[in-house]
Amino acid sequence: MHHKLRLRVLGWCAALVSARPWWVLFIAVAVAVLAVMSTTTGLWIGSHALVRPLRFESDRNKMLSEKLDWNRRYLRWRYAFAGLDDLIIVIDVHGRNGRLDATDLERARGLADQLGARLLEETDLVRNVVWRYNENRISPRLLRLLRLPKDEKEDNKFQQRIDKIQRSGIMLESTTPQQLLVRMTGLLIQQRQSADLDAATESLGELSRWIDALAGGIETAPNDPLDFEALLGTEWHYGGTDNERLLFLLITPRLDRTSMKETQALIAATRRIMEDIRAGNPEVSMGLTGVQVAEADETRAAMRDSTVASTIALVLIFALLVLAFHSWRVPLLAIVALLIGIAWSFGFVAVVIQHLQVLSVVFTAILLGLGIAFGIHVATGYELVRHQFADTSEGFAAAMGRTLRDVGPGLITASRWTSATSRNS
Repeated sequence: MHHKLRLRVLGWCAALVSARPWWVLFIAVAVAVLAVMSTTTGLWIGSHALVRPLRFESDRNKMLSEKLDWNRRYLRWRYAFAGLDDLIIVIDVHGRNGRLDATDLERARGLADQLGARLLEETDLVRNVVWRYNENRISPRLLRLLRLPKDEKEDNKFQQRIDKIQRSGIMLESTTPQQLLVRMTGLLIQQRQSADLDAATESLGELSRWIDALAGGIETAPNDPLDFEALLGTEWHYGGTDNERLLFLLITPRLDRTSMKETQALIAATRRIMEDIRAGNPEVSMGLTGVQVAEADETRAAMRDSTVASTIALVLIFALLVLAFHSWRVPLLAIVALLIGIAWSFGFVAVVIQHLQVLSVVFTAILLGLGIAFGIHVATGYELVRHQFADTSEGFAAAMGRTLRDVGPGLITASRWTSATSRNS
């Protein structure tokens, strides 16, 4: 019963196509146009969106179900700890010649300052940029993160920081400039007696800086706040590798990373700023990296390559069909039907799923190879039976009915199987 019903439906479809070919073609093209509009611009009624444009997501995690227990734990961790979506600018201090000159580090730090200032102006795209920090503005607890020396050749940065804090304590505990001078003089005498000339030189430098800062404080208006950072000493530390070969700028985006268009806008703006600054400093090497950058570049390359591959595949398919059928009319009709079907597919995705992944894009070329098989079966089936009927409208309708009843059940089974395997993969 089911088989008979299917044959009856296929015969009715053949009769409809034969009796109203232009209406069928018009409706098919109209639906395809609506599907293309849904995919590219969306369908809107005023400010209300019936269907939003199909978007491409570069986030690989969107390919996994959020209902999976382990994926839910990963997402909780990801949202709790920020930084995974940050962009990173890497500056090579050694420059393009690969050698470290005396001024290379200062030049690289100056470029980092320029990049940071320019990026902070992009308030619509950038939430924050971190490339240096002031040690006076961080918690003393961070001293515990300083690495202890493994041997005598390495500098004991932890001990150096403790000594600096102790020397600053002299200034903080002194109630008058005279008391500060007396205490610093006593410290210098102790360092001279212990022959610690390096420490004595550094103490003299700090004393000179404190005197200059106090002189500036005296000249400050009574209602103006005192610059305590000048008293304590402001030293900027730049983020980078331990050997000072690379400097890093950490860019926190303001945008929602699920939108590939916004992500690419941020990356493009960052690279434009980098090119502007690199133009005045061609000897410095720098680059942009990060999870978002890698995913966006991969997605853009996949879309470009998929478009080229699909175009080449379409041309080759048409050429092979022309050689096989010794005609261009039937292959052209098959290609048009295939393109209409692909447009319907993208429209369905825009309405139901609303996004594509980078792996989904590369399947377009595969759809061309799988989809053209249905048109080939219908065309070859019609060529086999067309000469058994009269060359009239009635004969054409009868030939189409025979063709769909012969190849239709197999095509329905094949399409369902292809859909099932594509969904599972």
